[in-house]
Amino acid sequence: MSSQNGAVVSIFGQVGANMSKSLGNLGGLLNPDGSLLQQLLSSQTTPNITLGLTLDFAEESIETLLGQALNPVYQLVDFLKNLFKTELVFFQGLEQQFAVIIGSKITADRKDAIKDLLTACKCFTQELQQLIGNEINSAMSLTTIMRALDGMAGVKLEDVPKSVEAALMAYLFTKEGYKTIDGSSIVSPVHLTDLFSLPPDVSSGDLSKIESYFSNELKQLKSQFSRTTGETYMRDSIRIIVESSYNTARSLEADYQTVDSYARGKSTDIEKKFVSWFKGFSAMAESAAMRVVELVTHGISTFQTNPLIAAAAGTFAGTVARKLAQDAFLDVLMADFARAGSAKTTT
Repeated sequence: MSSQNGAVVSIFGQVGANMSKSLGNLGGLLNPDGSLLQQLLSSQTTPNITLGLTLDFAEESIETLLGQALNPVYQLVDFLKNLFKTELVFFQGLEQQFAVIIGSKITADRKDAIKDLLTACKCFTQELQQLIGNEINSAMSLTTIMRALDGMAGVKLEDVPKSVEAALMAYLFTKEGYKTIDGSSIVSPVHLTDLFSLPPDVSSGDLSKIESYFSNELKQLKSQFSRTTGETYMRDSIRIIVESSYNTARSLEADYQTVDSYARGKSTDIEKKFVSWFKGFSAMAESAAMRVVELVTHGISTFQTNPLIAAAAGTFAGTVARKLAQDAFLDVLMADFARAGSAKTTT
């Protein structure tokens, strides 16, 4: 477990460091051929734009491990020495907490270290730790996001813990689940079965026909989508933590609503196009990052013995890439708004 926890710390630290670099140049992550706003208002259905979000951090995050914890003859002491010298630069000042998380085999000690880690990053609440539990990947997700965003102008880190707490509660206790800013939902397996229940206002005559026709299909869908696994919950919790913390700290929802209201004011079709493009860039970045990380990690023996590490690494890297793409997309559009306003004022 110690070397595996060390691998987790290394991956999250590398992704976090590259995330910090990307945050410093959001506008440069998307390179439109002309004004993105004008493209949105035109009749074209797809954007002429290059996603300049480099996903090298995904490969770097794995490659840094190849000569360390993944070598079966590599001693833990040497691994920790090298880890603390190079891989923990992003987490500087948190060495004591990570020493326990990586080195201790006592569950209670690791739990206390995770509490100290969250406290040091100003994201601890009693309720939040109860929701996260002793799960290292969820704790690292929140810690890495807080560290990457710390010190940035205009961020609201003080609101993040309660935001994440509310998001996880919505996921666990409501059938609607946690709603992302673009209207999608992350629903827990327990509540996914509700999505396949027939509406109560269907007439009795129609009901029997519908149930008869879709009986087998509905059963198969329920079975497929309501599978309760540790990997499902872990992937969902990581995505929710990154989504809710990033949205809150960066006020991303407010920017989204500003652009969405503007698009809706132009026409319903323009608004639908905006939402589609927003989701498209999100999916492009997320899928690319997840593929890189998970393909590489699945080929490494240490991760084959613990596939949750590969799942956690891929989900975290993918969701980080997703949020950066969303932020950059809105950033470019807001800049176009400003230029368009200045042009009107000048004329």
